[in-house]
Amino acid sequence: MGVGAGGVLWRNPLIALSIRCIDVFSNGVDFRLGIDARKDDHVEDDEWYDLLDRFTGSFRHSRRTANRSLRVGVTLPDGDKLTADFPRRLSPEEEGGRTLVLHGGGGGGSDVRQSRTYGAWLWPLPPRGDLTLHFICEELGIPEGSATFDGGELADAATASTPIWD
Repeated sequence: MGVGAGGVLWRNPLIALSIRCIDVFSNGVDFRLGIDARKDDHVEDDEWYDLLDRFTGSFRHSRRTANRSLRVGVTLPDGDKLTADFPRRLSPEEEGGRTLVLHGGGGGGSDVRQSRTYGAWLWPLPPRGDLTLHFICEELGIPEGSATFDGGELADAATASTPIWD
């Protein structure tokens, strides 16, 4: 079940990070995030194409950009903290505990606009209380920031969700 969330988490004249929506399931939460880039009249072509190289590079599966790509974390209502880089694979030790994994995504655009979307899957469903989503992307100049969400609203949405299978 979707929870209304859309909003800008951070922006400057060229780049914006937003939360598109939050999909809540009986067993977890999927934060749908997006990064958009736009060229304005004050940006020279060389600067814009450099930004596009960094923009697409920050989502590639390479060691070169791994420590500078978008990183996401959560602080759960009980104080536990989880982090995820893109891309991330679960280790065997993590498979039975709480996890936060960045996944999916895609994007595209034109010579003057680009957009990328992906999800941050949190499992299991967090306990009731405020949940804080943290973010940073050094590659694109997005500083560390955070946004807090009502965990009670997430729990209510999970209760109202309809399982696809028993």
